[in-house]
This record gives sequence, C-alpha cells and structure tokens, in this order.
Amino acid sequence: MPGGRYASLVHDGPYQELHQANMTLMDWAKDAGHQLDGRPEGDRFVGATRMEIYLNDPDQSPSGNPVTEVAFRLAD
Repeated sequence: MPGGRYASLVHDGPYQELHQANMTLMDWAKDAGHQLDGRPEGDRFVGATRMEIYLNDPDQSPSGNPVTEVAFRLAD
C-alpha cells in the first residue's frame, strides 16, 4: 500500500451498495477541497489508489451485513 494521506469511510451494508459508498467518499473529498491521486477520465480516476478493505465476515456481524472500509489516497 503506497504511503500518504487517505480519506476513508466505513460502510455497514450489502456489497451492492459499495459503489454508492465510493461515490459518497469521492464527493466528500471534493467538497472538502481534497484532490485524489490519479487523473480523472470521465467518471473514474485512472492511476488512483483506491481500496475496499473487508473488515468482517457478514455471518459474524451483529447487523448481518459486511463491514467494508473504502479508502482513496489523497494527492494533497
């Protein structure tokens, strides 16, 4: 994992909601004045460091959902 500063959020919900979690984090970073590493091409970033870290087994979660940390590396 490359060093640097990251913006992240923790999503407690089904995997099919992860795209929206990624978009929420990207919007938050932009609104907060941060720039993501990589370069924009359409609706995605090429060469960006983006991670989804699966923190649990959904069968072992009290909510019954997977818990996933979504993180983007910041360019600034």
